[in-house]
Amino acid sequence: MCGLNGVYGEIGEKEKKAFSILSMLSQLRGKDSTGVGLIYKKKKQKPKILKRLGGQESLALENPAHFDQRDWRLKEHGLLCIIGHNRWKTVGDLVEENAHPFHHGSVVGCHNGTVGEYWIKDFKNFEKKLTDSEVIIKELASNKTIQEIIEYIYGAWAFVWFDTNKRSLNMCRNKERTLFVAVTEDKKTLFWASEIWMLQTALLRSGIELKKIQTVVTDKHLVFKIKNNGEVELSNVEEAKGGKTRPIKRKEPSLGGGFVNWLTGKEPKGDNVVVPLHKQDGVDEYEEEYVKTTTGRLLHKRRFMSLIKDGCSWCTGSLLWEERDRVEWLDDDTPLCIDCHTHITQDERKAN
Repeated sequence: MCGLNGVYGEIGEKEKKAFSILSMLSQLRGKDSTGVGLIYKKKKQKPKILKRLGGQESLALENPAHFDQRDWRLKEHGLLCIIGHNRWKTVGDLVEENAHPFHHGSVVGCHNGTVGEYWIKDFKNFEKKLTDSEVIIKELASNKTIQEIIEYIYGAWAFVWFDTNKRSLNMCRNKERTLFVAVTEDKKTLFWASEIWMLQTALLRSGIELKKIQTVVTDKHLVFKIKNNGEVELSNVEEAKGGKTRPIKRKEPSLGGGFVNWLTGKEPKGDNVVVPLHKQDGVDEYEEEYVKTTTGRLLHKRRFMSLIKDGCSWCTGSLLWEERDRVEWLDDDTPLCIDCHTHITQDERKAN
């Protein structure tokens, strides 16, 4: 769990104060590292990335040229967008290089969540050095769309990035992570944060009047731009949904027998339970870590484990990965033990 926060549009002293408060509040979601990406109104002025291990205090104290030491407010002028991030380490080492935001090409961006099953060329190097988040930002910088990138990945995400070529602010999330935006009364400034109360507190204490606070819709790519009159507008919305399963065409080996998994030596079950991970020595490798719900939805092991961590949704009895075939489902996100599922079914029959 990490904290996303930022401001886009007209940025004066009040807005910089609000961002400072947002960044401090966002530390509750992660103090492993803190970073900001600064994008300027002048197109020729290159973005600036400031990041440090630790919380907002560490970032401000170690960058006195950029932060007022009294209230940790940014000293920068001529800003168009400030992208903030507070990291809670998941994938990738706890080093300053892995602090967000990341800047590659025309993209300055950050991520809250953890994604898996992403097809990249050097998977071993990725596991040791890079964060899953930076891989996505680098892919965005290579002119891939967010739709192309997340279509075949599973996990949790809320992405925020600025495209310096298109001069646009972009957001995308799935239901595993929250993200809220607030538009000022004059419509000329947009704020965002991972939790709604953070926006309410920061803007109220900064004396900024809000038009409204909204949640970022799930499974959509939102593009914000500034109109000629200076107002921030939502200029485009496109579908951006992940979790799709790649269809795999099986081939019979020349020595006879069925298709086997190169990792486990076991024969896969079903047509849509294997997803390509990476290539090694010219051989495709696959992973068989999926569970099917009663409606046919495929859940990856990581998602399944997060759903069963509190046990049966009805009696809180323990549920185990090893007994996944015995888990019943009230719906795609509500696991039940067999006993509870039986009782619920009997109660429904009596009611009918």
